[in-house]
Amino acid sequence: MDKTVDSIIYKDIFIVQPKNGFRFSVDSPLLFRFINKNKIFKNALDIGSGSGVLSVLLAKQFNIDCIDAVEIDKVMYECLVETIKMNRYENKIYPHNNDIFRFKPDRMYDLVICNPPYRNRKKGRICKSDIENQARFDDLMPIDKLFSYVRGVIKNRGYFYICYDADLFVTPIYLGRKYGLEPKRIQFLHPNEKSSAKIVFIEFIKDAGVELKIEPPIFQNSKEFEMLLKE
Repeated sequence: MDKTVDSIIYKDIFIVQPKNGFRFSVDSPLLFRFINKNKIFKNALDIGSGSGVLSVLLAKQFNIDCIDAVEIDKVMYECLVETIKMNRYENKIYPHNNDIFRFKPDRMYDLVICNPPYRNRKKGRICKSDIENQARFDDLMPIDKLFSYVRGVIKNRGYFYICYDADLFVTPIYLGRKYGLEPKRIQFLHPNEKSSAKIVFIEFIKDAGVELKIEPPIFQNSKEFEMLLKE
């Protein structure tokens, strides 16, 4: 399989990914930017880590002792392993080629992060690539099951970050409340000032009090958006 090496946000961070097929988009870098930078995280779980975008950005930004990166697809897992080695994070990021619901960690996490698939296969366009379909459709990672799992692996007052289809954002809000993961901050991504939101970024805190902050929106045609993708 042909692969490319691409830098992202930081000039010294490189991502190995397939030349054709599923490649990371702006969702993951923006989800990383959404994380509360004032918090201290000693360990983290990256669910559905793909080629390792979020894991290496976390390792770069935070002094995290251990990041477990779980990816079910073998091709993307190979890219993940290469990404970790290329960025010399073998002592911080630990890759796991596994179904997240079969992954049984021996620790509880300060931080859990996930850019989950959120489309229903019955309603979306089917791609030729199995990898792309896994990244698009929620067959292997049903959202309700994801929240239930996160509840069991995150510490009290631990942080959970996801991005989701803005049209469906009521679903993760409802599920957060259902599983004791209180939504604390949200931010919407719009193509431009006149368009409806496409993506929502949500911060949850386990067993936290009720209070929700709505951050100013991000517009993809703005200078602010460009700056978020730069160092």
